Amino acid sequence: MECAVELFGRRIVRTCDIPSARAAVEEVYVGDTYGLRQRKSFPGTIVDIGANIGAFSICANHAAPMSRLVAIEAHPATYECLCKNLFGLTTEIHNVALGDGSMVSCAYEPHGTGRSLFVNDSAGSVKSMGLKEMFDAFSIKGPDVLLKVDCEGGERVLLDNPQDAEIINSVASVVMELHLCCPAWPPFNHLPGEERWKEFFNACRHKKKEWRGSTIGNCAMIKLEGL
Repeated sequence: MECAVELFGRRIVRTCDIPSARAAVEEVYVGDTYGLRQRKSFPGTIVDIGANIGAFSICANHAAPMSRLVAIEAHPATYECLCKNLFGLTTEIHNVALGDGSMVSCAYEPHGTGRSLFVNDSAGSVKSMGLKEMFDAFSIKGPDVLLKVDCEGGERVLLDNPQDAEIINSVASVVMELHLCCPAWPPFNHLPGEERWKEFFNACRHKKKEWRGSTIGNCAMIKLEGL
């Protein structure tokens, strides 16, 4: 059984064992979480890591139909919905996770938010890739790139891999949701804290930087613009 909502005339579906598609659409389109409506221009390539069911990718395609669009989603069931939702668009879609190169297992976050969580697991069914490996494998080259990252803590690997950090510094635009350490919440109690991420943020070479906290408490949004 599927839940559905429309976005730019497209029927957006997601499986009903997680919250409805409407929440994803409201976050990306109504709330403009990633600032798409604020942009005056778009780069030649848009990369959507943590594409979920495709709300960002569809909005990006509508705003910048001439840009190359690469959508990446780790959770196999969510990836199936993503493929349905992006059918007919000129989009490259990949079922991989942002990680350290290990195989991973995926599951939905247990509190019913619809978040896809993944852990390293040699018996897992999904391959993870570092950011540089993704860019190399999918022939993505900066600086004419908008990189969106929202992968429920998977972004932590960027802190430990200088090559991945250099990719961040090689693209003109970055918008990334950070998931911070939350000791009382097991899925996020192992993540880096705000101080570590602010060190990373401050070291980025972009001309314009924005750090925005979240009312959720364990999240923050960073935006980087211009090299």
